[in-house]
Amino acid sequence: MSEFPPAPAPADPPTEPASPTGGSVQLSGWRLWGAWALLAGIAAWGAAANIAAFPLFWDIQVRAETDFQALHVNARWERGVPVTPQRGGVADLAGMPSGRLVAVEGQPVAEGASIIDAAELVRAVPGDSVRLSVATLESDTVTVAIGRTDTPAPEFAEAGLTYFAFAAIRNGLGFFVSFIGLVTAVLLLLRRPRSTVALVAAAVFLMLAAVTPLADTVVDALQTLRFFGLDTFGNLSFVAFLLFLALFPDGRLWPRWTWVLPVAALVRVVVFQLLPLDPRAMGGGWALFEFVSFIALAALGVGAHVYRYRVHATEDQRLQTKWATLGITAGLSIGISSIFFFLLTSAEAGSGWWWWRSLIGEALQLGFALMPLGVLLSLLRYRLWDAEAAWSRSAMAAALTLVLTAVVAGGTAFAQTALGAGGPLSLAMATGAAALLFVPLQKRLSDWADHRFLRDLTDLKEKLPELVSHLRETESVEGIAEAVTDRVLPAVHATHVALAVPMDEGWRTVGTEGIGPASVDVWGESAGLSDPPDLAGTRRQPWRDRVWREPGDRQFPVRVALRAERGGGEIATEGWLLLGPRPDGSGYGPDDLEAVAQIAGPVGRALQVVRVRDAREAARSDRADALAESLRQLRDAVAALHAARASPPAPH
Repeated sequence: MSEFPPAPAPADPPTEPASPTGGSVQLSGWRLWGAWALLAGIAAWGAAANIAAFPLFWDIQVRAETDFQALHVNARWERGVPVTPQRGGVADLAGMPSGRLVAVEGQPVAEGASIIDAAELVRAVPGDSVRLSVATLESDTVTVAIGRTDTPAPEFAEAGLTYFAFAAIRNGLGFFVSFIGLVTAVLLLLRRPRSTVALVAAAVFLMLAAVTPLADTVVDALQTLRFFGLDTFGNLSFVAFLLFLALFPDGRLWPRWTWVLPVAALVRVVVFQLLPLDPRAMGGGWALFEFVSFIALAALGVGAHVYRYRVHATEDQRLQTKWATLGITAGLSIGISSIFFFLLTSAEAGSGWWWWRSLIGEALQLGFALMPLGVLLSLLRYRLWDAEAAWSRSAMAAALTLVLTAVVAGGTAFAQTALGAGGPLSLAMATGAAALLFVPLQKRLSDWADHRFLRDLTDLKEKLPELVSHLRETESVEGIAEAVTDRVLPAVHATHVALAVPMDEGWRTVGTEGIGPASVDVWGESAGLSDPPDLAGTRRQPWRDRVWREPGDRQFPVRVALRAERGGGEIATEGWLLLGPRPDGSGYGPDDLEAVAQIAGPVGRALQVVRVRDAREAARSDRADALAESLRQLRDAVAALHAARASPPAPH
C-alpha cells in the first residue's frame, strides 16, 4: 500500500451563478457575428448618409447663408424659411421684423420652400438692395428694402467675430462630440469585442456620432432623410440606450421586465418616426404624448437600474455604475447649466451678449461628450476605484458652486432691497461676501464629500493613527505591521501590501497581506531599500516627501517612508510601507497617496516607540540575566566555601 493518502477527486467545474451579478455575458458564434454586422451596418449607414448630405450642407452654410449674411439676416434652415434681422445690422435698421419670408422682390416664396430656394431668389436680384416681404406672427406682411453689405453685423463685429467664424465654432463643437462618440465606440470594440453590454454601448455611440451638424442641417432644411435617415439615429439611439441601461454592467437583464422598455421605445420610433405621419403637425396632443412617452421610458429605465444597483450589484459593479453615472450626470449638468445661463441672460440688451449666450448654449454639446468618457472607464474597468474620488470632488464642486451662487444672488437682492445699493455696488458686495466664505465653505464641503464618498480612505486617515498609538504600548513590531497592512490593503485597493523595518544589515519584512514574506525578502535584496532616495514635497502635494514611486516596478510600485523624529531633531526612516499594483494595472490617485502619507508619521512613530521599548526591555533582560548569572556564581562560590568549611581537615 502506498504511504500517501489517495488524491481527492477533482471538484466539479464551477457553474455560472444564477444571480444577476455573475460574470459579464460574452457573445460567441453567430450572435457575435450578427452583432458586429449590425454595428458595421450602423457605421456604414451613418458614414454614407453624412457623405451624401455634405453637398447640401455646403449649399446651405456656404452659398445660401452668404446671400443672407450680405443683408445681415439670419435665415433658419426649416421649411418656410424663418428669418430674423441681426441686431444692429442693415436689415434691423431698415425695420425688418422677424417672421417667415414670403416674397423676394415680389417673387413669392412657396410655403414649403427651403433656404436654398430663397437664396436663389435673393441672388437673382441685381443691384445693391433687395426687397424682402416677411409675414410676422400676427399674420401681417411687412416689405422692406435692405442694402447689401460685406461687413459683419455689429453683434459679431463687437465680439471680433465674423458670422462664419461663429458658425465654425458652433459646428466644430458638434463635430467634436461626434468624434468623441466615434472614438469611444472604437475603443469599446477593440477592448471588449465580445462583451454584450460593450457592444450595445458601442451601438449607442455610433448612432450619436452619426448625428453631426451635417445631419442637423439636412433634416432641418429639407427633411429629406427623415425616413430611415440621419434623423432616425437619434430615436434609435434612445432604444439602444434603454437596452444598455437594462444590461449594464454585466450583460444580463435585471429586473427581468426591463426588456419591455427597449421594445416600447422601438414601437415609439415606428409610430413617431417611420410611419408616414408627422406628429408635430397633428396637434398638441401628439406632441405631448411624444414628450411624455420619452420621459416615462427614460424614468423607468433609470429606476430599474437604481433598483439593480441597490439590491443586486456587487461592489465592483457599483463602482462601474458610479463611473457611468458620473459621466452622464456631469454631461447633463453642463447642458442644463448652459440652457439656464442662456435663458437667464436672454433679456440682456447688450449686443456683445448675443454671441456669448449662443456659444454657452452650444456647451450643451460639450456636456454630451463627457457621457461616453464615464461609460468607457466603467466598461473597460480602468481606474475603477477612482470613481469614489471623482464623485467626491464633483459633489464638492457642485455643492460649492450652488452655495456661492445662492450667496451672490441672495446678497445682491438683500443689498438692493435692504441697503438700497445700486446694481454694480450690490453685486460687488455680494461677490465680496462669497469670496470671504469660499475657503471655509470649501473645507467643510470637502470634508463632507470625503466622508460621504471616500469612507475607506477617510477611516484609514482618522482611525489608524489612533489605533497604532494605542497598540504601540502593548504590541510588538509584528503586531503593529499586521494592523497596518490589514487596513491599508482594502482602503487603497492594492493587490498586496508589505511592511519592512531596518536591521543592522538590511531590512526585515515584519508584515504582509496578499503576498508571502519570502517573496518580499527576495524583492528587497534588489530594491535598495537600505538607501532610500531624498524625497521632497510640493505646496500642492506635500505627501511627496514620504511617497516614492517606481512605475516600472511590478512588485511594489509605491513605497511610503515611515519616518519619525529622534532625539536631537534627527529624522530617521523607521520602516517602509510597500504597496503592490492595483488589479487593473492603473496607478494610485492623489487621494490614495495622500492618505497613506498621512498615516506614515503615526505608524513610523509607533514603530519607533515599539523598537525603543523592545530595545530597553532587551537591555533590561540582558542586565537581569547578567545579574542572575552573577548571583548564580556567587551562590556557587558561597556553597563551595561552606563545603570547604564543613569538610574535616586532612590528616597530617
